[in-house]
Amino acid sequence: MKKIVKFLSLILVVIFTFSAVSCKNSQTNNNQSNTATAFNAVNENHNAVIKERDYYLIDNGNTEWTIVIPENALSYELLAVELINEYFDLALNTTFAVTTDKNLSGNGKYISIGDTSLMRNSGISIAESKFGTSGYRIITKDDVIFISGSRSAKRRGTYYGAQDFLFRTINWRAYTNTEILYDIKTNLKMMDFNVVEIADFDKRNVGYDLTYSDSNYRNLMRLYGNTRTTDYSIKYYAHSHFEVLPPEIYCKEHPEWYYYKDGFGGYSTENHKDFYRFAQLCVTNEEMTQAFIDEITYQFVANPKATFVHLGIQDSTLYCKCDNCSKWIADRNTTYGGLSVNFTNKVARAVTENIKKIDPTRKLKFQMFAYFATIAPPAKLVNGEWVADCAEVIPDENVYIQFTPLHANGYETIDNVEKNKVRYEYFMGWSGITDRISVWHYCINFEHYLISHKNWDITAEDYRFYYEHGVNDMYDQGPLTDSVLQMKEMRVWILSKLMWNVNLSWQALAEEFISVYYGKAGEKILEAYNMMTTYNEKLRVVDDAFREGKVQVVDTELEELWPFSYVEGQRMIFNEAFETLNKITDVEEYEKYYWRVATVYFENIYLQMQFHMEKYPKDYITEQIDLFEKIAKKYNYLNTSEGTRSIQTNYIDKWRGDNA
Repeated sequence: MKKIVKFLSLILVVIFTFSAVSCKNSQTNNNQSNTATAFNAVNENHNAVIKERDYYLIDNGNTEWTIVIPENALSYELLAVELINEYFDLALNTTFAVTTDKNLSGNGKYISIGDTSLMRNSGISIAESKFGTSGYRIITKDDVIFISGSRSAKRRGTYYGAQDFLFRTINWRAYTNTEILYDIKTNLKMMDFNVVEIADFDKRNVGYDLTYSDSNYRNLMRLYGNTRTTDYSIKYYAHSHFEVLPPEIYCKEHPEWYYYKDGFGGYSTENHKDFYRFAQLCVTNEEMTQAFIDEITYQFVANPKATFVHLGIQDSTLYCKCDNCSKWIADRNTTYGGLSVNFTNKVARAVTENIKKIDPTRKLKFQMFAYFATIAPPAKLVNGEWVADCAEVIPDENVYIQFTPLHANGYETIDNVEKNKVRYEYFMGWSGITDRISVWHYCINFEHYLISHKNWDITAEDYRFYYEHGVNDMYDQGPLTDSVLQMKEMRVWILSKLMWNVNLSWQALAEEFISVYYGKAGEKILEAYNMMTTYNEKLRVVDDAFREGKVQVVDTELEELWPFSYVEGQRMIFNEAFETLNKITDVEEYEKYYWRVATVYFENIYLQMQFHMEKYPKDYITEQIDLFEKIAKKYNYLNTSEGTRSIQTNYIDKWRGDNA
């Protein structure tokens, strides 16, 4: 944690030298520091030794090397080739000829991409048990550069290795899908590579609108996407029980399959939305369980490449309290989470047996959601160790638990036993009975989109905690479909980097991103960012503003937290940022950076208008409201929270009325 300083007596101002910033087809300064991006911490997961040879891989646009791909190359291997040739063309005016391993004759000068015969005969080991589905090696043997991940079905690691190869040759870095930097060179020495990269979380996803439906953005950030956007999974996601057995299809004939809030009287078209929020499956009902098994089996048969399915309760605190479910829990002195494990085990065993009859080699994985009613683990602390309540509540070998620290204090680390005692113990309980845990984290305040979720450093510490406790799959949910600003491009980039290497510095990553993304205004944006994070530490540590029960700050609580001194201090910094941009003469460049700065300033306009409007002149207020509205419309920023609370109605129109 950063040291707390008295607010406004000292604002952290970081001055650094800016290097030239480019877009996709421009040159960057060779001296720009990239230590954060480089993943150059030397340990088992991240290790690189690279030496130049005394002859050239690229010499004045010419090369003797050929790219080799497998005869039946997969999509990520082809993407790797496309990426390398695209940026070598831009940076070195060179592309490599491409051939398949079927056409090789004798020794040669090659760049081997993926699972080629060259790779298989090289003696190089990239076992999936160690490297996972994301890790890779880049290694030179004789005059062959091998770039490959494990021989998993997708071979993502090979594509990520191609990114790293570009970074280590032309200083290639992707900050967003439009902000991709590299150095322009004339020559490039041949190199002895010995690079090992194993992602700390093998599966990584950040749920933001930027990445939700854009596979190119996800690939550049090394993210997987949710189970709706991946072909290794049955397309169920999050609260999926009713996707498997939709009540609109089954509830009329089988009302006993569902447990619902008193007064609903079963499913109807009129109560559809509420039924999905206030009902659950009765997981002790044997007929429902068999129908559930039949449907999951059908889905795996219909999707022969799929090996994974996520099974989650509905988004409701309600759980089945029928006599059978209640007795099952009471007899075993366990939790509803234990009953859910038992149900998931039953489904996993039956579906696995069904699929084995068709494809004995197919290995299936099932994931249960530890969320709301199922979040409490079926375990107790006995003599300092977490012990399962009974054998029936221990997840099977192919059953995974997705733990959600729901309602944890998001401004404190999960292992803060004072502020997050309950959620910490929940996690430790689950990890005590299984080592197959993934985490569904949160990177947005769903109650208030207009205020940045200022848990920057907290997230980094949480990631390290989960990694140290064996988590191998990390999902951080932001606003999936809502357009929210709050430096979201930086947040997605930093989260993706930390998911790959939890030991990177959040602050170093932030400084790198800001220096690139905000151009000549970067120094002022960094000053505003440091002021924001420093003040947040004051709120968190000195004022205890984010104590449990006030995890997500809402309107009625905000005014006391955002005094005029802070709001005005930020406003002055942004004024200086815009003045810096006014020196830019190129119209296109000015527009690009103006709007990037404006999206960060958006929060400050909100604070000015919402809490301190009376301190500003009427003409100024009109100008700021107009700018706020213009930014919101440009970026389709419509809602103030998860749901439909309108920015236009609740703020813009109201402010104009107050200023009339």
